Amino acid sequence: MPTIVSISKSKHAFKDVQANVDIIRFVVEMDWKQRQNDWQNTITNGIKLLVKDILIPLDRKTQSNVVNFENAPKEEMHEDLKYVKSLEKEVDDFQSRLELEKTDFLKEYDLLLQEFFNKDLLCDILLLFHDIDEYSKMACNYLDKIEECERQLSFPRVINQNMTKFYTTKETLH
Repeated sequence: MPTIVSISKSKHAFKDVQANVDIIRFVVEMDWKQRQNDWQNTITNGIKLLVKDILIPLDRKTQSNVVNFENAPKEEMHEDLKYVKSLEKEVDDFQSRLELEKTDFLKEYDLLLQEFFNKDLLCDILLLFHDIDEYSKMACNYLDKIEECERQLSFPRVINQNMTKFYTTKETLH
């Protein structure tokens, strides 16, 4: 019988252990649920604080910044447009001054070019006169040489003619 008693005691002990396990399981589940609730409450409270203390003021600030942001670019663009127009005016003024300077430069260049060509032409004419003068001198010298040669050539003829007359006269006299 001792084995029956011990089996019955073992059954009873098993039931007690099982009851204790069920109690422990219940306590753990309750603790887990409580912790989940606490955790959810903590997160919920944290989210509420985040929304109340950070997100709502940030939204208000953002809305005011949006209004400023919408107006600021308009003002900035208006000032930029004024600046661009002043730059365009400056560029136009510069272009007109540049055109005037270009026109003045071209006129001055044309005058210098004409003056250069006039001087160059004058130099060519003077060189031509100089060359003509040199040719004239050479021609005069040539003519002088020709006259001198002719005189030299004609002098013996005169002498020959005179001598011939002289000898002819002499022979006739004899």
